[in-house]
Amino acid sequence: MFKPYYRSLPAAERRAYAERAGTTCRYIERLLRAPADPSVPNPRVELMSSLAIASRGALTFEDLFAYFYPGVSAVIDQRHRARAAAEVTRARRHLAAAEQAAGL
Repeated sequence: MFKPYYRSLPAAERRAYAERAGTTCRYIERLLRAPADPSVPNPRVELMSSLAIASRGALTFEDLFAYFYPGVSAVIDQRHRARAAAEVTRARRHLAAAEQAAGL
């Protein structure tokens, strides 16, 4: 779901999405190869949370987890859910502050 979502975005929106997530288009393009290319490391929980929030509802943390860790059960244990929830809250605050600063 992540790859089709990202590929469907026009170039300007890809840049905006990457900026909202706190990364770059180049890094996202590299991450798109992660599941199939063992030389590309999977992203940390913090980045997956930021990517989910930056999608403004199009993707969830679970969508990204399933994309980057396809061999792992879709059910994430409670400890990881709590950490992901904390990261989502932090990333939402960061995004809201950035949008407010930009006058959006």
